[in-house]
Amino acid sequence: MRLKRSVHNRSPQRAAAAATLGIVVLLSIVTADALPAADLFTMQSAQSGKYVRAGVGSGSHLAAVSSHVMGWEIFALERLGGDRVALRSTENGKYVRAGVGPDSHLAAVSDHVRAWETFKWIRLDDRRFALQSAQSGKHVRAGVGPDSHLAAVSDHVRGWETFVFARPAAKCSISGRAVESGNRGVLRHLGVSLHDHDGRFLPGRGVRFNAGGAYSFSSLEPGWYILRVTPHGKADPLYRSEPREHTVNCVGRVTGKNFTIR
Repeated sequence: MRLKRSVHNRSPQRAAAAATLGIVVLLSIVTADALPAADLFTMQSAQSGKYVRAGVGSGSHLAAVSSHVMGWEIFALERLGGDRVALRSTENGKYVRAGVGPDSHLAAVSDHVRAWETFKWIRLDDRRFALQSAQSGKHVRAGVGPDSHLAAVSDHVRGWETFVFARPAAKCSISGRAVESGNRGVLRHLGVSLHDHDGRFLPGRGVRFNAGGAYSFSSLEPGWYILRVTPHGKADPLYRSEPREHTVNCVGRVTGKNFTIR
């Protein structure tokens, strides 16, 4: 009976302390669960629908300008404790820093994580989030200036300050074959070059046709690519490719992207 009285007749101070402890534990759990589990992720502007990429311009700025996901659009999330995170570009290995230049742009330029490289991760729902600079206290906004840069300049979270979180898809591959019409032997001087969706050549992404006329690209980031037949080596034979190019949405294993060489 004494035990029963001691339980039900706790002092108001003890009851308040127990309730406060429960709230602290609950907040700790919510904060930990608010951060996504993935180490690699993509950021998409909720306002424009464009993916955020690093490496924009000579200063390696971040901007919401991409319609695809390749290397520059993938970031690594590093947890610093609580709701604090750092972001690192998987393409150049640099940490994202706020406060770059007079407009407080974000850029993947740092070799370390200090105050300007630290962000507060604000969970809005299961997929949407906002970022706040730990140094300036400003929220990160996309669509800044004509090049849609990201900058830590906002005092609020609205459309331009909201981003959509996603995990990057698995690597993909593209393969096909070229058939030479006639027997002029030009195929041995040709290959396939890989371009992004805007037609820019991707350095190091050119392959020759093998002896059987086949080609392949592997370990590509998912997204849209353009394939074109191009000369390889010093020879520049006269030829016509049909079709002139293939536009490919690379998801999983893509085959049968063939060319006829005339």
